[in-house]
Amino acid sequence: MLIFERSTSGSYCSQDYRGRADVPKETFLKGECFLKLFNVTRTDSGKYSVHLGNKVQYVELSVQDLSKIVRDNGEITLNCDIRDHEEVAWYRLRSDQLTLLISAQKTRTVKSLPVYYNIDKTRFILKADSEIRTAMFTIRNLMEDDLGLYFCGTTAEPAQMHFGNATRLKFEAEPNQTVIDVHRTDSMTAE
Repeated sequence: MLIFERSTSGSYCSQDYRGRADVPKETFLKGECFLKLFNVTRTDSGKYSVHLGNKVQYVELSVQDLSKIVRDNGEITLNCDIRDHEEVAWYRLRSDQLTLLISAQKTRTVKSLPVYYNIDKTRFILKADSEIRTAMFTIRNLMEDDLGLYFCGTTAEPAQMHFGNATRLKFEAEPNQTVIDVHRTDSMTAE
């Protein structure tokens, strides 16, 4: 018997997971098991356990609400941790199309992060803090074309890029405001 359970100080109901939770059958039949949660919110935070026979495994889920409201033609800055990484790049995924927006590489002799590719020099800016630990990607004059899912990619070794959490930009119902939703996604590595 397989049981997934969430323990938290707050109350919850199994009805809350209807249509939002899945145990992929194909992986389960291979002897592997994991729980997929969709449309994750702060109320999903807590400790989850999976019971399979007499084995129990745990995972802690922390969902942070990092939403920001900005104005049309405004600007937003997205941060990326670049400690222990040589290169940084920002990508946007929209309508199944992944677009490289801006990229830079640390210099070895002087603490700097010169940009070597920028698809829109008038609106996209990439700067680093004084210690070159955080890359700050700013989008100016936000518009509808900026909507999509944003990923920061970093490399420590050639031919291996690590993608962190994704940030989704979307317009609110009011045409003069943009809402930035941060959705928790697992990190992934592409080679």
